[in-house]
Amino acid sequence: MKPLNVSAFSLPGGRDINEDAVRSGRRGRRLVAVAADGLGGQGGGDVASRIAADEALEALLSAPKVNPDAAQRLLEQINSSVLAEQLQAGCKMMSTLAFAVAQGRRLLLAHLGDTRIYRFRGGRLIYCSRDHSVTQTLADSGEITREAMRTHESRNLLLQCLGQMATPNPEIRQGFLLGEERLLLCTDGFWEKFSDEELARAMTGESVDAILDRLKETALSRAGEDSDNISAILVG
Repeated sequence: MKPLNVSAFSLPGGRDINEDAVRSGRRGRRLVAVAADGLGGQGGGDVASRIAADEALEALLSAPKVNPDAAQRLLEQINSSVLAEQLQAGCKMMSTLAFAVAQGRRLLLAHLGDTRIYRFRGGRLIYCSRDHSVTQTLADSGEITREAMRTHESRNLLLQCLGQMATPNPEIRQGFLLGEERLLLCTDGFWEKFSDEELARAMTGESVDAILDRLKETALSRAGEDSDNISAILVG
């Protein structure tokens, strides 16, 4: 299996502050990609996302083994760090978090909130994470379509994130990288601007740098004056 390549960007969009954070790193045969999105309106969202992304990257690169139990413990540890920072800063900072760990062909994916992980192979979307959000619940019940989640008035209401007193209950999956598969981790400011079909079509052929550059330009062209922060990291 050829070495995986990584490309990433994080832009403020139409906001004064970028509350997103993306990170990646390698250690031996292990590659880690991380994306986090601080919750706007809570204060300190940029601090919360930085804490989440930095702690996740460091722990996932240094851990002797990364499995679902270790991922769960890590998210609980990061949640405690964000809660401690809340007390010190005096504001209820919060963040989503998503990460992917690839070691050889083995793969572990985890996320909390509405920062998404997509998997693409052969021009097809073969996996999509399930948001911890009000709109995901509405889509699951059939009240709205999946496409409607991108523009629904309640799309920013999360059911889970880091910085809450409740123990995190993330979605954690294990599997294998297949063929020329690519992974995309992205915040809602990015995925809201694309349909699943558009993303699937974009993932074929070119290098990860070329793909992400083109998607970045499209996302920026669709961003309004008050657009959310726009961040993504592509592995493949």
